[in-house]
Amino acid sequence: SSASFATMAYSSKARKEAEATECAGELGGNEKFWAYLNRLNEVTPLVMRNLAFSPDVQLYGSYVPFQSFEFAPSQEVILYAEVDNFKSDYVPNKGYFTSFRGRYVILDSAGQEVASQVFNKIEENCRVLRRDFFINCRLSMPKRINPGKYTLKLTVEDNLAKKMAQESISFTVKDVAP
Repeated sequence: SSASFATMAYSSKARKEAEATECAGELGGNEKFWAYLNRLNEVTPLVMRNLAFSPDVQLYGSYVPFQSFEFAPSQEVILYAEVDNFKSDYVPNKGYFTSFRGRYVILDSAGQEVASQVFNKIEENCRVLRRDFFINCRLSMPKRINPGKYTLKLTVEDNLAKKMAQESISFTVKDVAP
């Protein structure tokens, strides 16, 4: 229920936004509540959270992270991240359209790029206004990578709202005897 929005808001700005969302719902009903919430998502910074390496991703919030982020060269993993505060456009006869693109960069301990990948557009139509979205991308660790500590930086862009979010995750490449 929208009544719990204000109690979940921690900053004064977030509290005011939550109160305004509740007010839109009280005055205009469910349709106005969601329309206002969508507008808030458009102007609020894009947020990415729960970045993880996983062997198995089912749905939003349903993933199993690896016990240890230690991988072998060429090992395949799934990169998982949740995205909030994105824009969706209503398209007649199709529903709400959402569009992202992304890129990851793997950096060694000295900050030098050792690999990168650009994601094709991630687009989706949904009959109802989406409140959540997740990135689910298969990637292989580079074939020629030295053992050591690395950082993966994931950048996601909301193509409709023209805003970006970035998160990082550390991992280790283990030494594999020939």
